[in-house]
Amino acid sequence: MVPTKIPVKVRRRPLKADLGYTQLVRDANDAPSHFWIVIHSELSHEACWLVLTHEWAHVMSWVEHDLVCDHDYEPWGRAYAKVYQEFVGI
Repeated sequence: MVPTKIPVKVRRRPLKADLGYTQLVRDANDAPSHFWIVIHSELSHEACWLVLTHEWAHVMSWVEHDLVCDHDYEPWGRAYAKVYQEFVGI
C-alpha cells in the first residue's frame, strides 16, 4: 500500500451496515495517533482488498487535507486512483 504520515492499523470484524470504515484515533493530547481501517469479516478475500483500497484512500486524503473529505471531494478521488494503481501494479 501507499505509505502515509500517520500509522494505519487494519482489522476485520462483523459489521451490520457497512462493508468497512476508517476511524482516526487520537492520543491523550488530542494529536493524531493512528487510523483504524475496519473491514467486514464476512467479505470475500477479493472484496476485502477493494474495501481496503477505498478506505486507504480516505486515510491519504484525510492526512493531506485535514480530515476534510467525502467521496465527491477531488483529493479523495486522486488518492483512490493512486492506491488502486499501486494495488493492481499499474
